[in-house]
Amino acid sequence: MSDTTDKTETLLGESKRLYEEWSTAWASQRERENEDLRFQVPELQWDEASKKERVAKDGRPPRPMLSISKQDQPIQLVLNQARQAQLGVNIHPVSADANDDTAEVIQDLYRRIERDSSASQARMWALDRATTAGVGAYRVVTRWDEDSPETFDQEIGIERILDQSSVLFDPAAQKPDFSDGEGVFVAGRIRTKTFKRLFPGAKVPTA
Repeated sequence: MSDTTDKTETLLGESKRLYEEWSTAWASQRERENEDLRFQVPELQWDEASKKERVAKDGRPPRPMLSISKQDQPIQLVLNQARQAQLGVNIHPVSADANDDTAEVIQDLYRRIERDSSASQARMWALDRATTAGVGAYRVVTRWDEDSPETFDQEIGIERILDQSSVLFDPAAQKPDFSDGEGVFVAGRIRTKTFKRLFPGAKVPTA
């Protein structure tokens, strides 16, 4: 077995260990997030015991179950304030070697990244998840620049993450943005036929 294969197996083994460890650490938080999301649906605010008490029986007529969401308004208030704020990034020269002209060029490049990536949508979706479930995230990626004449040119992009529970941050991180963590896992869904095509020798995982 080659050194490269040994290193790959070691990396995969360590990744699996960390994923299981972090999943366990985040389990209770994930359950609270799911409860919060379910509670956004008024019909799901009634537990099963309360529903059974309101079913018609013994000649007694059914009791009404009013389902009124009292959270829509405060949630929309937070989101509307964020939309009006037009959140973004401003570049300023801070070091002795920096200057306003360079900062302006970098600022223009960043505006292009935000425009081409629809960054405001990714950011607002993450805020929506954070407001309704407690945690939200989006990702900054690099991808091949299809418009560049150079084959290996890449560009920066900002992408939305639909399911906040697919993101596993290092539970030992202390900073609010988890930037001091050892890493982060982002899970994703893939069709079975696509998985078989990409990994022909691998066992198809089951839920």
